[in-house]
Amino acid sequence: MRYVLIGLFILLIVLEIALQYLARAVNPYGSYPEFFEVAKSQIEQSNPDSTIFFVGDSTIFGGGASNEKIYSLPAQFQNLLKRSDNSLRVVNLGYPGTTGKEHLEVLRLLPKNSKVIMRTGINDSWKRHENYKLHIFGRYVEIRLLKLGMIFWYGWVRDETSESATTAYFEELQGLAKHKSFDLYFIDYFLGEKTFMNSFFKGHSNFIPLAQILNKAGFANQQNRISKRFLSYDLVHANDLGYRLQAQAVFNWFAARTKLNLIPAQQFSLTVDEEAFKELKDTLQLWLNILREKKVDSADHFPFAMKAAWQYYIATGDQTIKSIYDKLGNIYINIFHSIYPITYALNRQERVNSSELRDVKIDDHNTEKLNRWFQLVRIFKYRSNHDYVSEYQAKFPKIMKMNKTYSDYAKLDPPHPIELCPLLIKETGYSKEEFSALEDWEYIFQNEFDINYINEENWKICGSISSR
Repeated sequence: MRYVLIGLFILLIVLEIALQYLARAVNPYGSYPEFFEVAKSQIEQSNPDSTIFFVGDSTIFGGGASNEKIYSLPAQFQNLLKRSDNSLRVVNLGYPGTTGKEHLEVLRLLPKNSKVIMRTGINDSWKRHENYKLHIFGRYVEIRLLKLGMIFWYGWVRDETSESATTAYFEELQGLAKHKSFDLYFIDYFLGEKTFMNSFFKGHSNFIPLAQILNKAGFANQQNRISKRFLSYDLVHANDLGYRLQAQAVFNWFAARTKLNLIPAQQFSLTVDEEAFKELKDTLQLWLNILREKKVDSADHFPFAMKAAWQYYIATGDQTIKSIYDKLGNIYINIFHSIYPITYALNRQERVNSSELRDVKIDDHNTEKLNRWFQLVRIFKYRSNHDYVSEYQAKFPKIMKMNKTYSDYAKLDPPHPIELCPLLIKETGYSKEEFSALEDWEYIFQNEFDINYINEENWKICGSISSR
């Protein structure tokens, strides 16, 4: 028995070492190893006396903005500082999907006496039960075997245990801030939803109640949630206008308290004026110009153009702009074969169904249209490493019908208009007109789709090509 126990102990150690090695080899800092290295470089090159570090997740990074570098909360806060002749420099250390663990790792890189503004804890509900971590020599060491066991045992449901575990992060975060003499502030999630962070820090002198500020200023709806006019098309992140309001509110909070070398007289009016709407329209035109310049090489720019179109439409109700948004999505799906617009539309639908936004009419997606999208997600699943099929089967179990089997379209390279592919049309049961995107191409790019863009392999896959 002794040898069995010794052998089991050695096996566990070997497994733990193997898991640690794999974790570091594949992804040493969660989902952002490259960003982490860039962050270290940015911090090393910064003067802490004249720098404000923004730390957080996608809501700090600028997710939902038409251009994160220009319209994120930190970027627009920097613009307000410049307009006030304030010499402080902003460094954006936000990154999508990050949690308390990653934020603590970033904070440990900062020099003493740093000025820090952060939003954290929003994503912690899906990385929970953190007691598999040991804090050794100033760093977290994760016991990977224990982590796997806890995930298996607890699953991924937020509960009191997970909230307690995340609270331990905040307590350590405050300890770190005190040890390194940080001038540290926390920003509430602007939607007003309950998060780990605002539950813990509400009432603290260094907590900026952003949702409350925007609500009192008249930017909320009847449910006391931020109006959809200021949301990106996932209904989770802000759009350019939303980040503009956040930046103004945060700036005013500091100015009212004479912090960061600001004074009350420098506060800005929390307004959305004609200049803001003009900027939205100019942003859309800029992205349309970029698309037209790139044409067939423009696929990576479509999400930005779509965000720009959506935010102008949602802020003004302009149906002409909504038509441009729909045309962009149609091209992106049916010529570039991206499932990105579909996933955002479905996520938006799911969020409307499951939150206080359910009474807000945004899009009219009937069951038939939803199932058409489900078919395309399944057909183009090779375009993403994520298993969207299983995700949406779980989200829409009463709607999603996925009984059909489809041919292998992995070799159907973009750009290629789907309506020219008889096999795909036959398998989905939809007409060529329902897949049509060629007229939308002509509208957006201001010229006809060049049939020579279709490569030889696509000709083979689709067989005879139907004419328009």
